[in-house]
Amino acid sequence: MTDQPQWTPGPWVRDNNDGYSINRIFADARGHHAIAEIIGDGAETEANGDLIAAAPDLYAALETVARDMTAAPWVIEVCEAALRKARGEA
Repeated sequence: MTDQPQWTPGPWVRDNNDGYSINRIFADARGHHAIAEIIGDGAETEANGDLIAAAPDLYAALETVARDMTAAPWVIEVCEAALRKARGEA
């Protein structure tokens, strides 16, 4: 958990203002730094975009819980496994 993530810092936002079935994830609210594109229509595509946009916040939350020495050991293990996966170590 001491390693700094190598991805673009958050917050990330999802946007679908182009009138097509493409949801883009940006690292800034102005839409200048695209992170990802999700192609498709409907609620599932939008939900996938929202989940990706939440990634930096989710990572930070997992780090906080994993450092909480009062958390149950299994909770810490689950958080650390997810953090390793996010860092490409799993």
